[in-house]
Amino acid sequence: MWTPFQNINLSASERPTLQTGDSVLGITIKKVLHQGVFSFLYLGESDGQKFVIKVLKGSTVDGFLSWQNESRFLELEKSDPSPFIWPIKEWEKGLIFPYFPGQDLRTYLQNHSLETSQALNLCAKLVLELSCLHGLGIVHHDLKPENILYHPQTQRMKFIDFGLAWRENWDDFWLETNRPIGTPDYIAPECLQGERGLWQSDVFSIGVLCYELITGRLPFLKAKSKFVSDLRKWIKPAPLSRLKPGLSTKISETIMACLEPKPENRPDLVYLGKIFSPYLKDISSLSPCILGESGHPLFNPGYLAGKPLCIVFIRPDQYAAQILEQSVKLARKNWGILYITFIPNNLIPQEAEIFRIKTFSLLSKVLIKLRQERLIWGLRIIEDVVPSVAAMNMVNKYKPKKILAGNPGRQGLKAIIKPGVVRKIQKSTFKPLLEVTQCS
Repeated sequence: MWTPFQNINLSASERPTLQTGDSVLGITIKKVLHQGVFSFLYLGESDGQKFVIKVLKGSTVDGFLSWQNESRFLELEKSDPSPFIWPIKEWEKGLIFPYFPGQDLRTYLQNHSLETSQALNLCAKLVLELSCLHGLGIVHHDLKPENILYHPQTQRMKFIDFGLAWRENWDDFWLETNRPIGTPDYIAPECLQGERGLWQSDVFSIGVLCYELITGRLPFLKAKSKFVSDLRKWIKPAPLSRLKPGLSTKISETIMACLEPKPENRPDLVYLGKIFSPYLKDISSLSPCILGESGHPLFNPGYLAGKPLCIVFIRPDQYAAQILEQSVKLARKNWGILYITFIPNNLIPQEAEIFRIKTFSLLSKVLIKLRQERLIWGLRIIEDVVPSVAAMNMVNKYKPKKILAGNPGRQGLKAIIKPGVVRKIQKSTFKPLLEVTQCS
């Protein structure tokens, strides 16, 4: 993400929450594996089997949304072996994944000097596994060496960290953010404008990865700010043919085409597969590109799929528990639920952090229940806004048939939406469809 690691100061809430010897769902924690921007990874063991436990670090909105987004991959039946590592269990503070005995591609590259043939073999694997991912309607949106595991002995490769992923017919939690979501050095130009869900965005990231694998350097200036990342719209990288004179012209031109600023000018994955597949050394190292036999890509095709929509405004007050309870009852009656939280722009940093921590705690317990019952829901957490304005914008955009909110007193609905908004909503053009329920 956009916060440099060296600029992150760990508060008490961002320090490791699990210690060696702790137990999570019968899994004993052995050690800390990795510290990311949004999470801690732990190695765990149960009955001789290893697992990876992922726990949210801190209280950032993107961190919470990433956790909840990746949790949805629990719904997908997995093939074994799979080219992707998706969660297999969840608990109130995080996710549990199968263990893969490899290392991330960044670590591998730091310890090995690649010959061109080895680099092209890895590029071929990246392209073929990305084709598999896109065939499932999934755009990863954060492909980088740290999110790719590689086992040199078996030559198996796995994509990990689907926290920012987009999937066809799934609600996109970042729909209203309109800001860059991804890793600066690998993010596509259109994603800098907040655009999501384009398969070409992953193709751009693959282009950056292949360029780096072959040359040992990034194609663009290292992105220390959004301004530097924006420069890739106008500045072309050094041609591969100049950096690697012996490289195939077709390979060089194809990778450079992946780095085109406009998505429509990038090659599709069918073409990339034809270009790179001859360089794949061992096809048996590829994992099968299928879901489990009993699996179905979507239990509920489409976010709403014709279901009536209820918007649920949540804030950490005395009405939140009752509102959330009512929302679950509606979801069980086949309603689509859209949870919305606004982080007011008039809170000082300490107040905003407390607001987020309390809200995330409330939501996480309910969202686990909704996932377990495979109910339909969406999520928006919008920061630094005037809630009264933002709420009306959301209501006008989504036109719900029902709204759940707090008491219209000072600490309830009027604290979320300005006074009189209920009357305005009830007088709106979609009045016949609308019911506003205030919990008191």
